Amino acid sequence: MPKFSLFFLCLAMLSGCATFARINVDEVRLRHESEPLYGVPAAGKARRLVATEGYREVLHEGKIHLFADEAAAAAFAAAGRLDADMAIARAAIGPFGEEVVAAGAKGGPAPETLLETYRQRPHLLVRLDADYFVWMYLDRYYVIGNYASSLFFERHHELVLTKTLFNRGPHGETVQFEVDKKDDAMVERLMAQFEETPWLLEKRGEEYFLWKFRGRMYVIGDRQTSDRFSQLRRVEYSPRQREMEIRTIRDALADSRVYLNAGPQGETVVVAESASDPGMLERLLREYFGSEGMTGLF
Repeated sequence: MPKFSLFFLCLAMLSGCATFARINVDEVRLRHESEPLYGVPAAGKARRLVATEGYREVLHEGKIHLFADEAAAAAFAAAGRLDADMAIARAAIGPFGEEVVAAGAKGGPAPETLLETYRQRPHLLVRLDADYFVWMYLDRYYVIGNYASSLFFERHHELVLTKTLFNRGPHGETVQFEVDKKDDAMVERLMAQFEETPWLLEKRGEEYFLWKFRGRMYVIGDRQTSDRFSQLRRVEYSPRQREMEIRTIRDALADSRVYLNAGPQGETVVVAESASDPGMLERLLREYFGSEGMTGLF
């Protein structure tokens, strides 16, 4: 091989290493906080979400409601209750496992049709500025690094180039990360940001919330603590970060029990405690592990 070819080959390899070295996971964690689109509104308030072809969508008390026309959606958003004569269909197919309630009116599509239309559409779960989008589509996650690509995916339900990782989603789903030939560092950034995104896996009323974050499970027993956790989801890494007074998960879960290798895939499970509610820990453990799984925990 000619000497100049070997020189350029080494230069290219070093350039690639330098590109990867710029991906600092800690900086991603500190500078980029994901912004969930499907926030939970104040109790008793309905929040309009999406007006798209085929249905209108309203979030109310943690449930997604689908309507075939604008007037019915507006009436529900204002009153917070369904008309008694509406046909209803329900399924737990929301982007975070929420119950989806489809309401059909006379002369319109059947509620079951609305549910199927909803299931076949991509759903935007997280958006951060114009360079981080997480979509769910047909049980896969798509992580996108720029606004134009996100629009393209919304319209065509596909990406030109992706890096596919299996068993990386909150429930073990396949995740596809956008690849940009002009920006080799983008896919590494997207993977790091996805790793730093918390996911609400399960919610039962206002007294049981199950989060997954950085490979750990967090079991929380009240709405206020759950909301605080979703905002203070950082983990301390070093004394320097503690000196910077970075808010951390410990601020949200001041009291908790840690159980190693207790998750469904060997994850660490962190269960909240409460001095004002001594029975909460046992209740959460029973709900998470079941009666049989409680053996040996105390």
